[in-house]
This record gives sequence, C-alpha cells and structure tokens, in this order.
Amino acid sequence: MNVGYRLRNDDIAAAHIGCRFMRFKKLSIFITVFMPLVFCHADTTTEDVVAVVTTLSGPYLEAFESFEKTMGQPIPVINLTKPRKLRMLKQAKVIVAFGGRAASQKYPSGTTLIYALAPGTNIQPGDQYTSTLKIHMQPRPDLIAFHLKDIHPSMKSLVVFWRSDTLSNGLDLLKASLNKKKVDVLLEKLDDAKDLPERLRALKGKADALWIPPDPLLINAHTFTLLRIFSRDNNIPFFAPTPGLVENGAVASICSSFDDVAKATAKAVHEILSGAALDELYPENSEIVINMKAAAQCYIEIPEHVLKKAKKIIQ
Repeated sequence: MNVGYRLRNDDIAAAHIGCRFMRFKKLSIFITVFMPLVFCHADTTTEDVVAVVTTLSGPYLEAFESFEKTMGQPIPVINLTKPRKLRMLKQAKVIVAFGGRAASQKYPSGTTLIYALAPGTNIQPGDQYTSTLKIHMQPRPDLIAFHLKDIHPSMKSLVVFWRSDTLSNGLDLLKASLNKKKVDVLLEKLDDAKDLPERLRALKGKADALWIPPDPLLINAHTFTLLRIFSRDNNIPFFAPTPGLVENGAVASICSSFDDVAKATAKAVHEILSGAALDELYPENSEIVINMKAAAQCYIEIPEHVLKKAKKIIQ
C-alpha cells in the first residue's frame, strides 16, 4: 500500500469549485426492485395516519408514493411547501414525516411520530409525543460491515469520519461487527468539517480503507472531493453511503433504496398501530454499487461474487 499521504494545493483548490454531486436528485438513482409487501393494519383509516413531506418532489415524493402503495390505501399528505391541510393532523394517531424539516415540525401532542429520510435527526418523545420512531436510511450496521469486508477482503483497518452525534450508536455497532471480522476501526469524529484536511494528513499508516455514513454535517462538495482525491492519490479505497457519490468517484456504496425505506416505514406504522413499542427500524434490504475505475485506481480487485450481486456497476 502506498503510504505517501498527500493533498496537493491544486487539488484542494479544485475541491472548492470542481464538484457538483450534492444535488439531492442524485439520490433518485435508488431504483425500486422489490415487489411491495402490504403491511395494512385491519383498523387503519385515513384518520389514523397522515404523512408530512418536506417537499412533494424528488426523493420525498418517491418515498411517499412507495409508502402509500405499500400501505395499500390512500394516505393524506401535507406538503410543507404548501401547508394547507394542517387540520388533518388533529385526528391523526400516527404522523409519518419524510425529510428532516418535516420531522422537526411541532405536531399535536399525544401522537406517534415516525420519521424517515432524515439523516442526522434524532427526536425523542419527551412530553410531546406518545412515541417516536426513526427509520434509518441504511441497512443494519452488521450488514454494512459484512458487505464492506466482502467487497474488500484484505481490509485490516477502516477509518470512519463523522460529525453528527446521532450517529454514535450505529457507528459503535459497526465497529463491533468489523472487529469480529478482524478489522480495526478508527472512529474519527470531526468538530468541524474544516478539520478534514489535517485529519487526513494525520492518517499515515493507520488505514487501508475509508468510509463515511450519511452525515449531513460532514458531506458536502468540498469534503467529498477531499476524500476522493485522498483516496486516489494514496491508493486507499473510499466507501460512501449513496450511489450518487459512487458515480462521482467513490469505490462503492452499501445502501437501501427509497423503496426499502418506504416499506420499513409502512411496517413501522403497522407495528405501532398494533401496539408494539419501537424506537428505530432499519430497511430489510441492501444494495451495492461499484465504481470499477475508482477501484482500479486504488489497486483493489472486487471479488467476482460481489460483482454478480451488485445492483449497479459503473465502468
């Protein structure tokens, strides 16, 4: 492995102006691939469940439509860009929020709040809600660990950069799962995304792979470009949380589609209305996307069985 870690000045300058990947539309490449499983509760009515979306377009629209289809019935929806139906919330037992802005609204007390597509958000019941339930955007940490090791069998050490406090528990689970696979994990929490270049330079000899979670406080065009350049120049594979980032130069992603997130959300509604007590739920399925050019630049060979099960291979 090349341990001559470096970030060139011209690369850093390019990082400020050369990346356009962080358009949320990129996330729309998650494609529906599994037939819907219907989780309708026998007593569910349109008064029981109301959906609230940050905006009724892009990934939020895709997730809501899949959620409604999985529920098997029309679900009243409030679009926060046109909030004209707030009276519907007064009768709701369960409010399903898609997006961080939707999740962070103040809803009637005594309701249950289920929220999805809100990375970095963590809402506790407090005195406001009967309960709250978070739908994660990614598969379970043990599944992510399995796929990371499967993609890169020779990996012995992994560095994870992150900022959002809400990710702490999941990252601890990921570390424990990888430790069982004889992979050392260094969790590098950043106080400020501006600290990333210095922390990258300090990595000499400490990592043979990088991974970042879906952290809205960390991921932007600049930080992604820094990670991609560092990966390329030092032959260290960089694993990202979304296919859009793989299209822009990360080696691979392990993720769940919007369809799977929507199915998990519908399942959560069913469980809550049935009296279950839950505070989080992970999508059941995972998808792998591989960038062959980025892998070749890092001199890693993706196993054939991984390529066969990959959702998408970018040449």
